[in-house]
Amino acid sequence: MASRLSNLLSRPREVLRNIIGISDSPHAIALGVAIGVFYGMTPTVGIQTVFVLITVFLTRRLFYFNAAAAMAATYVSNPITMVPLYYCWYRLGAVFTGGDATMEELEALWNFDDFQGWWQAVQTAGAEIGIPMLVGALITAVVASAIAYPAFYFFLTWLHRKRSDSGSASSRTEKVDSQNESDPESAPKSATVTESALDESATATAEEKSSASEEKGQAEHRPLTA
Repeated sequence: MASRLSNLLSRPREVLRNIIGISDSPHAIALGVAIGVFYGMTPTVGIQTVFVLITVFLTRRLFYFNAAAAMAATYVSNPITMVPLYYCWYRLGAVFTGGDATMEELEALWNFDDFQGWWQAVQTAGAEIGIPMLVGALITAVVASAIAYPAFYFFLTWLHRKRSDSGSASSRTEKVDSQNESDPESAPKSATVTESALDESATATAEEKSSASEEKGQAEHRPLTA
């Protein structure tokens, strides 16, 4: 049990790494995440991937989004978050539609093995639970997806720019190293030229000082004229 819980807790990090590792534009990935979060924040656990695929098919001529990012983002609702999400959806929707269902009645909605079991649970619960829950889920889905798009877009844009700058710096370093490897004598030659220039400068300075001293001595021994 502890091992299973640990695996579930580690999944969000894996999902985030998978989304970041997708090779696509920040807009396409962020839009995919927003769509995935929207379906993930609805009581459709088990068939959210189907909804993503249907959306891909229906919108393929209208706009493009990364389907892999959308499927990964649906994990926002998982075995750990499902129970509190269902309860929060119901309580939020009940504010608008009314409802006083017990926790036992709500538990029937997440005790299923497949879509058929989920649908039977919904029919059993009826409109008393289903309608408030759907209202609350739609509200949270819209808000969550509206936050997810700009958050991931700006994060991915920053990350891509950082990777690009890092790659450019690495490329320049490799180019310099390659030039040094291809012409290993260039560095010693440069050092020799520099040392020669310094020696010539020192010699010229010494000659100037010597000439100035001689002129001064001649001036001191020159006789004064009235």
